[in-house]
Amino acid sequence: MLNNWKTYRNEQYGFEVRYPSDWTNRDSKEAILFQERGSTIISIGVVNLTVMGVTYCGAYPNDERCERLGNGITVDWGTSNPSALIAKTDEMGIFFELQSSLDGAGDVFRKFLSTFKFIKLIMRIIREQIFKDELTAVAKEQFGNLVKAVVDVGRGVIAIGGELHADEEALLLQDGSHQKDLWGINLYPGKTREEWIEFDSIINIRPSQGNLSRGVEDSETREKIARIIQQLVV
Repeated sequence: MLNNWKTYRNEQYGFEVRYPSDWTNRDSKEAILFQERGSTIISIGVVNLTVMGVTYCGAYPNDERCERLGNGITVDWGTSNPSALIAKTDEMGIFFELQSSLDGAGDVFRKFLSTFKFIKLIMRIIREQIFKDELTAVAKEQFGNLVKAVVDVGRGVIAIGGELHADEEALLLQDGSHQKDLWGINLYPGKTREEWIEFDSIINIRPSQGNLSRGVEDSETREKIARIIQQLVV
């Protein structure tokens, strides 16, 4: 079925998504509208995360109203218009909303979201030791002096190379990780070992686990993260 779908590509915000071949898309002032015979089925908007705050499913991802898809996107089915939010940066997110209540619209929404991807991401999972110089090279290619990373404290692996912590989180979830074990950090290869880990990411805001900030508030979890970094980056 998806083989016949068309591709919508947005260079400005760096993403693409596929949609049914008999639909059309158009940009309005507030959103990108995907329509069937003139009726809007799905809309995509760009939101300011610092204004919007944490979504319900961001805070309570294990709630029964929240469905996590295979690519790491979580759908909130608990509102009149089911929705999903994907962070592009720590301040900007892509917001999807289902505008139709027709039979089968929910399944189409799932398929639509399953095709979403950011453009030009170079990510990998570190399972064996690498040299710190490799991180320096990644930093130069992306942010200059830092590498965004997500650490799985349960499996002892690290995802690097994403533009967003959310991208790396999705990669690890697809690889079999559990969200409760995933924590976002920034690594500064040019700093000393004592200073180079920064515990800061929007994916760490997790009230259901008692973590109310972008940091990692539990000292044991911070120590686990530091040990994994020390073991894998030499």
